[in-house]
Amino acid sequence: MLLLNDDISKYSKEVAKGSMWSLLGNAAFKLSSFFYVILIARMASQEDIGLFYAGLAIVGLVELFSHVGYPTVMQRYVPYYIGKEQYGKVRHLLKFGYILLAATGLIAIAALWFGADAIAEFYEQPLLAGAIRMFSAYILLNSVLRLHLLYLQGRTDIRSMQFVGNSQNFLKLVITFVLFYLYGASLEVLVAGLLSSILVAVVISTPIIYRKVIDLPKSAETIPRKEIVKEMDGKLEDAEDFLAANGIQM
Repeated sequence: MLLLNDDISKYSKEVAKGSMWSLLGNAAFKLSSFFYVILIARMASQEDIGLFYAGLAIVGLVELFSHVGYPTVMQRYVPYYIGKEQYGKVRHLLKFGYILLAATGLIAIAALWFGADAIAEFYEQPLLAGAIRMFSAYILLNSVLRLHLLYLQGRTDIRSMQFVGNSQNFLKLVITFVLFYLYGASLEVLVAGLLSSILVAVVISTPIIYRKVIDLPKSAETIPRKEIVKEMDGKLEDAEDFLAANGIQM
């Protein structure tokens, strides 16, 4: 009974600590985002800002499907397997995520690159094609960053998760400001600032993820593929239903 109470007390402390870091992290994130919006609104042209957000929205939609539901699998199963002390499955889940998201990300990038002109023609915005091509690398970079953040969340390391997420958001502000100063405000600079911030955040988070993997006890367990695929299929159906409900057909 005493051990049970100690476990509950430890868990409560972890939840409270995680909530505190989430609150502080969210506040810092919104503050950086606020200054970023002011920066680009004051220095970039309305046309460049419009193309920037239009390109980001289109690429973000493609990214949603390039994930094939895997982020939700990570979000659900990392804490589940940690709780069951099946540490080999946690490693397998992360390794499979890298391989899967790299493959689907490259396919999505190729599709965007070759389909950019058709998309721009559909929206009657010729300059949108260039924005989409510049943004295409966002899919792969952001997928890796998302994978890292979800893994840290699954390991209940909210402090590291918030640190990585806020580092990316703050770097986006700083890098964009520096590039504006050096090269002037343009669509290319806006995209470069965003992609550079994600790349640096991936680099920052990689050693953190490595430490969070090697600290797991050794285990050779793997996950049945059908268990992962079933979960992914369900989340893809949810995404398709959401888009259909909003009048978007894929």
